[in-house]
Amino acid sequence: MASHARPRIAIRFRLGPRMKSHLPLTLLALLACEGPFVPPPLGPPPPPTVASVQLAPDSATIVAGDTLPLIVTLRDSSGAALTGRTVAWQSADARVAIVSSGGVVLGIDAGATTVRATANGHADSVTVFVTPIVYTTISTGAAHTCATASNQHLYCWGDNASGQTGTGTGDLQEPTPRLIADPAPYSTVVAGGDHTCGLTAGGGVACWGKNDQGQLGRGGAPGTPSLPAPVATPLRFTALAAGASHTCGLTADGGTYCWGLDFAGQLGDGGTTFRDTPRRAISDVAFATLVAGANHTCALAAGGGAYCWGANALGQLGDSTRANRGTPVPVAGGLSFARLSAGGAHACALTAAGAAYCWGGNIAGQLGTGTADSLEVTPQPVTGGLSFRVIAAGGAHTCGLTADSLAYCWGNDSDGELGDSAMTTQPIATPVLVRGGLRFADLRAGASHTCGITGTRLVYCWGSGLQGQLGQLFPHSSAVPLRVAGQP
Repeated sequence: MASHARPRIAIRFRLGPRMKSHLPLTLLALLACEGPFVPPPLGPPPPPTVASVQLAPDSATIVAGDTLPLIVTLRDSSGAALTGRTVAWQSADARVAIVSSGGVVLGIDAGATTVRATANGHADSVTVFVTPIVYTTISTGAAHTCATASNQHLYCWGDNASGQTGTGTGDLQEPTPRLIADPAPYSTVVAGGDHTCGLTAGGGVACWGKNDQGQLGRGGAPGTPSLPAPVATPLRFTALAAGASHTCGLTADGGTYCWGLDFAGQLGDGGTTFRDTPRRAISDVAFATLVAGANHTCALAAGGGAYCWGANALGQLGDSTRANRGTPVPVAGGLSFARLSAGGAHACALTAAGAAYCWGGNIAGQLGTGTADSLEVTPQPVTGGLSFRVIAAGGAHTCGLTADSLAYCWGNDSDGELGDSAMTTQPIATPVLVRGGLRFADLRAGASHTCGITGTRLVYCWGSGLQGQLGQLFPHSSAVPLRVAGQP
């Protein structure tokens, strides 16, 4: 059967001016083109996809309240590192730790959790162990408390109206321990009236809180008082002491430098003008121990001799007078002491044998002499026949630790700061046993609260607590020791 091919017919159109006027502009543009067809250029190739996710470290241990930045590495199928990709983060147990959108883990409570990073369907995870905060030393201020921890960080709680907890939150109170807003390692912390200072491992000093009298030592660059910042000095210190509105530091050669309020001579530089940078106390004596009361300062020489300077209206300098002193003067009596503590308007010290002596204001019985009288201008023995290894002078009370590590207190007890389960307005002029049977390694006394740290590194506080200085989730006062929140 024969096949017939259809003839091809070529039709040409000749467009006249009238027809062209009726064509779309796009078609006219195509008709006007001449030359071969050129394809449009190709776009950039699609970005390589994520083929693997790797986290570092592969496991970690942090202290509750601390942070840990995780490092995530994304790679394509060829092994090349990728950047600029979205990573989703998740913690398996937010009660133990949480993780930010940037991969920073925050420890919440003791335990273990898995932190997972996911990108383009690929993931990796790490196990994060959170351990409780372990405190190593404590310090009590007027109405706040601070502590060093085994991770070399500082934690504070209590009154924060002047930023003295160093958290920078702006909250008026921090009822439970909070990490200060400075990750630098610290070896020592001292809490004053409404300010706090810390000593770094290298001997540098940072302070924060109230700065109306230059007690932060920042000179002409006060910055943000509620955040830790260095004291304006090249000096390096071995010890610190904080009073109501002044601060002092001890250098390795026994030199004493002070800054802040000086209306009564508490800086020891011979004047009464406040200083916002450290000034050396005028003394030929090299000191080994330094403490600060509300408006007076005391120190021990290497041989055990005690010296004090500053306010003396109630005899708190112990020099047998009531005259303020602008430079260090010897405490009367010729006694040699091994430990020293200064309170609101009194001071106490221990001999090497553990005998306790106190001097200064005694309206609440804080000298422990058995009588609540007005004052004593020279050291007086504490009654009761107890031998102490630690002494701590507070606002108007005093506490001590005996050789068997039991705590005894005397003086004002209106807020329960003696820890004997009573709150009384009657002066307690002889030592009473702190209830609970706890055995402490160290003890500190604030304006109207007391804190102790046990041999197992647990911190307990008692007394006035309405501003959060006892470290309880719901601030309240207590006449018996309470364990500070956040510990095992």
